[in-house]
Amino acid sequence: MTPGATPDANGTTFAAWSTTARSISVRLDGERVVPLEALGQGRFAAHVAGVAPGALYAFLLDGEVTPDPFARALPQGVHGPGCVVARERVEPLAAPLPTSSWVICEVHVGTFSPEGTFRGTEAKLEALAEIGINAIELLPIAAFDGQHGWGYDGVALYAPHAPYGSPEDLRSLVRAAHARGIAVVLDVVYNHFGPAGNYLWRYAREYFDEDVKTPWGAAPAFAHPPMRSLVVENARY
Repeated sequence: MTPGATPDANGTTFAAWSTTARSISVRLDGERVVPLEALGQGRFAAHVAGVAPGALYAFLLDGEVTPDPFARALPQGVHGPGCVVARERVEPLAAPLPTSSWVICEVHVGTFSPEGTFRGTEAKLEALAEIGINAIELLPIAAFDGQHGWGYDGVALYAPHAPYGSPEDLRSLVRAAHARGIAVVLDVVYNHFGPAGNYLWRYAREYFDEDVKTPWGAAPAFAHPPMRSLVVENARY
């Protein structure tokens, strides 16, 4: 079961895992509410026909609106509804150079261009290629609370930070980089979550180890399968 919203040709499957909620529903576009079926072992899911990419949704845990920490997009920020995102593969670099030959430019999307966006970064790729850059490393882009930051307080690891642009904008950046022979590397943060907008707690306490403290709060519980699965599947995604 893939948590979050997974669209197909006929609709979208909404799924969640929780050890705290007795019931979970999904609210679509702020109005229609559809109960998720309890599948056992904390798993809930429902396929909703006709729901296409672009639809906004939020989960209701025992009737309480709770943002989806597995959302692929959070256009209104980490406290807002998720957005159903089309499944689309970006092809790997056609002729990748060995990493020992990379000339890497570290890029903070929010400050690298006047726009502070994925599209703004894309517009500067040609200039990077001209000076010999063949790899860019994006500082963390996972959604975090607020408008500006370094990205090290991300809380929704599957959703690109909304002020930077949409998942489609990120795909466009990667495709444009690959077209110029530029590899794209992601800086990721898995050893803590930011202090604001972390809704994993609401779904399951098992995600965190309260006996291990970090400057941002309890540490991710990598001894437990749910957190290990979240990180491994996120890296693959």
